[in-house]
Amino acid sequence: MQREFDARSFGVLVSLITAINQITYAFGPGVIGLLRDVSGSYSLPFYTCIGVELIAAALIMVRGSPAKASS
Repeated sequence: MQREFDARSFGVLVSLITAINQITYAFGPGVIGLLRDVSGSYSLPFYTCIGVELIAAALIMVRGSPAKASS
């Protein structure tokens, strides 16, 4: 985080990451269970999780590094 964001943003970023994690921990199992009930197997939830992970990885890779401002 030190390389990508200003030190003044640390508290906000840690809080945001924690909030996103807690939402995922709270609702993730229910969503997976609902997808399993709808489809009748764990194939749909499994492939959905893979798809979300691939999208997240692509977004991280596409974003790239911010341009450095010249002094």
